[in-house]
Amino acid sequence: MGSVERRERERQELQTQILDATRAILSERGYEGLTMRAVADRVEYSAAALYKHFADREELVRALCARDFYAFTQVLSSRPGASLQGDAEPMERLRQIAHAYAEFAIQHPEQYRVMFMSPLPVEQEQSMFGDPEQDSYAFVARAVELAQAAGHFPGLDKDLVTQTLWATMHGVLSIEIAHLCLKKKPIPFAPLASRVETAMEGILLGLQALALERKPGKVAKKTGPATKGAKVPPGRARVAPRARAVAKRA
Repeated sequence: MGSVERRERERQELQTQILDATRAILSERGYEGLTMRAVADRVEYSAAALYKHFADREELVRALCARDFYAFTQVLSSRPGASLQGDAEPMERLRQIAHAYAEFAIQHPEQYRVMFMSPLPVEQEQSMFGDPEQDSYAFVARAVELAQAAGHFPGLDKDLVTQTLWATMHGVLSIEIAHLCLKKKPIPFAPLASRVETAMEGILLGLQALALERKPGKVAKKTGPATKGAKVPPGRARVAPRARAVAKRA
């Protein structure tokens, strides 16, 4: 290895150390506790030298987010059955994405806490936005789009479905991460794998039931003389009966 290559490798290794230190401080102290001096002390580097790599803490956070969100997207797409390029059954693809989401969160709780559980008043790098290979939201949205193309969630807004699925997974994982440090949990949690599976199956069934209830032209169930033969207006569907029927068939 020549001197140029060696210096470049050392530069990249140092940047990785700096970003790791930034993440740790954000997780421990929040954005207000992040300073260039704190990062420099963590990596045993002078603050003046740190500025040669990053102009300020905002640039540090942008670089950290770009790296971690890209890594997150790669984890989602690399799980067998989750790739957008494969011929996986669309709903099974969404299930596999959910499991990959959970694995990332549990294996990298510090990253997850900074990415999704900490307020960061810094605009993220926008060059990756909209690219499913780099943008995790775009990746999940594309998977939802493929499911809709196959006949699932008819009539529902793609982003609404994507955000509902995301919020479901985030709820399960944020609760888990918030209690990781507790030896004795405040309630008897079911195994995480069971919670992930149940949450994902429940929300997929619920969204499908909602879509069927809102399907244009659907005739409402008889609930009394005034509703006989009435059509269900969009947005006013009665979801529960259909959801129970779908769940029973499943």
